Amino acid sequence: MINIIFTNNHCLKNNHSSCSILSFFFVFVIIMTTTKTAAALEVAVIGAGAAGLAAARVLSRNGINPVVFEQSSSLGGVWDYRDDESTKKQKPMYQNLRTNLPKELMAYREKKWTGVDHSYVTHQEVLEYLNEYKTDFELDRFIRYNSKVIQLTVLTNTDSKLRMRDEILPKLRVEWQESSSSPICSNNDDNGTTTTTKSQVFDAVCVANGHYAKPSIPPSINVPSSNK
Repeated sequence: MINIIFTNNHCLKNNHSSCSILSFFFVFVIIMTTTKTAAALEVAVIGAGAAGLAAARVLSRNGINPVVFEQSSSLGGVWDYRDDESTKKQKPMYQNLRTNLPKELMAYREKKWTGVDHSYVTHQEVLEYLNEYKTDFELDRFIRYNSKVIQLTVLTNTDSKLRMRDEILPKLRVEWQESSSSPICSNNDDNGTTTTTKSQVFDAVCVANGHYAKPSIPPSINVPSSNK
């Protein structure tokens, strides 16, 4: 199914240009297969890290206004380092980390890395760069912060605006939990946060949540000793 694509939220470290190329391919396929104008398409991006920002930029540059779901209160994904135990357990990041690739290879093609003389940058400098990219291309208007996607469902009996050869692709439903601080509300959790479950239907989805999120471990399975 071509209206779901998976891209790497950690690709800034590996070569950020690849994020843009993959995102461009995603948008190219969408535009070439749409039965309507690109502006009429409803596209979701899961994750506002390095890859999600690249996807949002390429989509918006081609006249598509995406909805970017970010479970945190800020962008950056793996580069959004926070010095607390709960976050440390979910990200392969540490306080004094520097990249193992030079910034000259990591930068987005549309934005040079300025204000930093050394090539091997810190995670703080990477996060600053991502925020500058967001600001330069006005991407914040697309991002829904504190919105954790919990389910992606293919609606097999609902046609999207995308066509592949003679086949009309189905729509996709995204369900997410939206958190907000509202201390006076009676159904808050212990942290004074209210969580609301919402859903929306899209023509295409770009999954850019990376591979460093907290894993979902299945329950124990009883395996016969002979098969161990």
